[in-house]
Amino acid sequence: MTLKKILTVFFLFSAIVFADVSKGYPAFNFTDWPKDIVNSLYKQIPELQNKNFSEAELNGLLKKINLYFPFENLKIIEKNNQLYLIGDPTTKISVINFSGANNISTDELIAASGLTLLDAENLNKIRASEDKILSYLNNLGYRNAKIKNQYVNATSIQRYLNFTLDLGLRTVISTVQIIGLDPESQKDIERSLYWNSSGEILTDDKLKTLSQMLRTLLSQKGYFLTLVTSPQIFFNASDTAARIVFKLQQQPRYSVEITGAKNFSPLFLNTEVLNLNNYFSTESNFGSELSEKLRSYYLEKGFSRFEITYYERKENNLIIITLNMDEGPKIFIEHVGLSGLYSRSESFYVDRFFKLSSQKIQDRLWFRPDAEQGAKNLITSMQNEGFISAKLNRLDSLANIKKINSVDVNLAIEEGPQTQIESIEFKNNISFPKELLIEKMGFNQKTALNLNDFEQALVKLKTFYADNGFMEMSVANEKQNIIVYNLDTTKAQIIIDIAEGVQISVGTIILDGNKLTHNKLILSELEFKPGDVLTPQKIQESISRLQKVGHFASIEISTLEPNSNVKERSVVVKLSERKPMLFTFGIGATNENERTFHAYSGWAHRNIGGWGRGFSVRGDLNYNDVFFKFKEYKFTVGFLEPYLLDTRTRFRINYTTQASVSDTVLRKQTIANSAVWTVEQDFTSHVTGIWDIYNITNYVEKGITTDDEIKYGYSGQDFEIAFTGPTLDIDYRDNVLNPQKGHFSRFSIEYANEFLGSHKVDDFVRATGQSTLYLPFFEQQLIWANSLRGGYVAPTSSEGFGVPYDKKGFILGGRTTLRGFESNEFFPTSDPKNTENLGTNYHFTTPVSYQLIKSELRFPLSTKHGISGAFFYDGGQVLIGGIQFKDSYRDSVGIGFRYATPVGPLNLEYAHKLDRKPSESEGAFHLSVGVF
Repeated sequence: MTLKKILTVFFLFSAIVFADVSKGYPAFNFTDWPKDIVNSLYKQIPELQNKNFSEAELNGLLKKINLYFPFENLKIIEKNNQLYLIGDPTTKISVINFSGANNISTDELIAASGLTLLDAENLNKIRASEDKILSYLNNLGYRNAKIKNQYVNATSIQRYLNFTLDLGLRTVISTVQIIGLDPESQKDIERSLYWNSSGEILTDDKLKTLSQMLRTLLSQKGYFLTLVTSPQIFFNASDTAARIVFKLQQQPRYSVEITGAKNFSPLFLNTEVLNLNNYFSTESNFGSELSEKLRSYYLEKGFSRFEITYYERKENNLIIITLNMDEGPKIFIEHVGLSGLYSRSESFYVDRFFKLSSQKIQDRLWFRPDAEQGAKNLITSMQNEGFISAKLNRLDSLANIKKINSVDVNLAIEEGPQTQIESIEFKNNISFPKELLIEKMGFNQKTALNLNDFEQALVKLKTFYADNGFMEMSVANEKQNIIVYNLDTTKAQIIIDIAEGVQISVGTIILDGNKLTHNKLILSELEFKPGDVLTPQKIQESISRLQKVGHFASIEISTLEPNSNVKERSVVVKLSERKPMLFTFGIGATNENERTFHAYSGWAHRNIGGWGRGFSVRGDLNYNDVFFKFKEYKFTVGFLEPYLLDTRTRFRINYTTQASVSDTVLRKQTIANSAVWTVEQDFTSHVTGIWDIYNITNYVEKGITTDDEIKYGYSGQDFEIAFTGPTLDIDYRDNVLNPQKGHFSRFSIEYANEFLGSHKVDDFVRATGQSTLYLPFFEQQLIWANSLRGGYVAPTSSEGFGVPYDKKGFILGGRTTLRGFESNEFFPTSDPKNTENLGTNYHFTTPVSYQLIKSELRFPLSTKHGISGAFFYDGGQVLIGGIQFKDSYRDSVGIGFRYATPVGPLNLEYAHKLDRKPSESEGAFHLSVGVF
């Protein structure tokens, strides 16, 4: 037998042996199962159709089946070389429906019922939920509502619970009556309540509003001691009308007068500080309450010597309370000094005292309670730095002899010795040695103890463990006995008792909630797979990637066996899908070029077939009936393949046809037809690469009318620009629509030449870049946004055509670049009236560049209402080789107001040109959505 034959037999035999050894469990047999159950199983768990399962895979399948389907006594058996799923299928409620209440949403009714799908199996809980629903409807004015329920079988394992509602007529308020006041006041209050309630639906909210309104009316009449109780409600025979009766207990009427006010008006103190328009008291002698309110307010404002007295007098049926004040002057802190034993400079402690005190103390207003609290905070900060025995002996204040109404403050402190770390020890650190853990904590032995630094070191230690899969690691003694001091607190031993837990790895991945989206799409976006070590970073990165695909409203990733000794966890990815189809439309008008009408409509499907593929169409129409009388249009069709060749690379095709006014001064229009083929790749959740594989546009330029070309001395032209090139996005913003911190950068390169399809255009290279940084200050109350932008473009050949400037040159002016310029103002310009006119058909043959800076300070105006403001500066220039502009750098300053909306801030801005030219406006208003 030859060597060749021997080797052949050996390999054949080996293949047979290894095939037999590695053979797993056979396929499933579902012959005896109902078809609807089998179809549901295959849809939710398609891997059930596989063959040759391993034991680990079968365990994972059992977990998935138990998660999705209500089987009892579920198990898998092997018989006659086939697998059988054995278990008792039980029906479960999959949907709760409501009918008969068209003006009340199902979500509202389910929330009112407190009923879950699990509760829907329990008849007692259903009856209780019906009572809750009837109570909810009663509160909405449906006092005669009726309800009944019924189970409906949908499939072999699914049932629906249907509620049928009969709402009946709603109850309206016929009148409101007041009992217990003097006739004149009673009549006035009843009249006010009647006009604000008669004919309206009787609801709990309406009764609450009436009670609040009555409280205000009583206070305005001086009935500060009159309690508003729940009204009596009298219904007519059919419960369709109700009479509301408030029974009040007779109380004296009061009037409040303030004397001695100098820094604040009595009206302000009455309405804003005492809030007498809504004031209520249970104390008959409530002058002391009012006095204390005024005292607290004045002390808060820095009037530390404020005094107040009050007395009452009676005039007819009215009791007048007089609040007599002596405001005194504001007392300021002139000097803060230190006495005692301390190791650093006096100014160090004084600066920290102010930093850790209230705003009043920082403003140098003297208020002893706040000063004492600031001193306590100072001592706490010293203790956190290792001066464990630090203490405040006393805080003294003395009148400053040189400045009236000023005090000098002295802090008598004792710092004591700083505790030194004697040693750091670890207990139960099985997986990592002591030296490595100390290194990762960034906390050195034999140094001074700083409790703040030690707290951060513990966070780093936990992060290190979590990044290595020990996500449930904890420090067992973190709350006690982690630091042991010697008798005089000069030395400390740190003993860290670690509860490592298990190193968590991914056993099986269970997807829950994706009814449309295929499992494969979701699994391809996860940063982990079975067998991988699971870390918080992988979980967060997976959530970010799934959020970015745009198919899911919510995403949660967790394990089925938390805080257990199970190493291989079942990871559950719980999803809530968005509706895949989107239809939008809108109409409007702006003051652009006096008056321009806008309309748009679009349709998109973002998850075709559940594979994430997208198709969209959109049409836009603009019409200016003042100057141009020209219909601008834009129609776009796009397609997205999100997983090109089973990779994470996205492939896009877009086709756009449009006609627009490209020069408002020379009345020039451009008709453009473009096609773009693009691939995109997310390198991380923050870094995205984009490559325009092929981008070609055909341009046809001409006047809006033939007379426009004759009048302004230019002719029509047509050409094609075809290019390819990459774009890199680096996005670390905390919010895309309204960033508060982080940064965003984009860099792009285009290369166009005749070989790619350019026609009547010289070959060129074009590079652009921008970078924006958002810096928050004062606990993110102030945001300083700075954007730097620039670009360079140059022809690489000389064919005699040049490159059309208005297509590939750089133009500044307008809201997105340099604010303060009207829609018909920009630079460089093609306006023949301008001395620096490029001409409408200008094609550049020399390099062109631009630089732009946008700096903006954003500040809140009303956080409650989402209103903010901004001061900004814009400045930039355009440089063209061979052309010398008199003033190439243009800039402007301005102010803006923003109103927060779900799609970004709505902006109203005004910018003023700093270097206005004679033919230009002083500045411009801009209305837009979004921020740079």
